[in-house]
Amino acid sequence: MAKPVHQFSIGERVAMNVTFLRNIADFSHKSASQRGFVTHVSPVHGERHLVQVQWDDGHVSKALDCNLTLASRVQFERD
Repeated sequence: MAKPVHQFSIGERVAMNVTFLRNIADFSHKSASQRGFVTHVSPVHGERHLVQVQWDDGHVSKALDCNLTLASRVQFERD
């Protein structure tokens, strides 16, 4: 059973989930330190949502909610 995922809201500050970055073998400092704000949330399938993020470096991308975490929670993440 999957862990419950935080329901993101527009304006929340987010980062990429540490477990996701490890699973895709992305060990770059850039990805791990990237932060941004949620600009849109839309349902995708079941309990999953597609979250649009405006990153601090100016680009916009979308990610599944399970691949993001609140920026304030990054230091507490574990596998």
